[in-house]
Amino acid sequence: FAIDINDDVYAMAALQHYARHEVGSGRLAIWILGGGVPKNYTLQGEPLLDQILFVPTTGFDIDVQFCVDPVDNGALSSCPAGEGHTWGKVSVEAVEAGSIYVHTDVTAVFPWLTHALLSDPKMKRKPKRLLDSLDDARSFLDKAVAKNRGELLKTLRFPGAAPKHDPESVVR
Repeated sequence: FAIDINDDVYAMAALQHYARHEVGSGRLAIWILGGGVPKNYTLQGEPLLDQILFVPTTGFDIDVQFCVDPVDNGALSSCPAGEGHTWGKVSVEAVEAGSIYVHTDVTAVFPWLTHALLSDPKMKRKPKRLLDSLDDARSFLDKAVAKNRGELLKTLRFPGAAPKHDPESVVR
């Protein structure tokens, strides 16, 4: 069993890009249950797209967080959407109007919230099953990245780089 972290983060970014531009309404929402690694893992696709791959994005439009950690201790687990905006993970509109931080133990609240949402017939929608479209999502992002290939290659050439470093073999 092995995990390719770079490929895994790329896959998350691909799903987010695909959901926003190909199968969705052009808006993205995120529900964060807790904090720490799962929170960062889910959010890091947006900075990868915009800041590293040069694929324009605006961050999540709706940000709902359930976390027991206090906001004032500086922990990243509890940082609100405003902090996520500084990294390009959440849009400014989400910070202003589409962000909710619920200071609670998610295990105590989420079952009730899930029941409330799933028991309302007006809330029922056909699942998008995005993970089933992972290959399509990767291809969709690959095309967007290919448009920026020249700019991406420039970022791999810098003073002090290993002489045998071949940027052409790094960029898809």
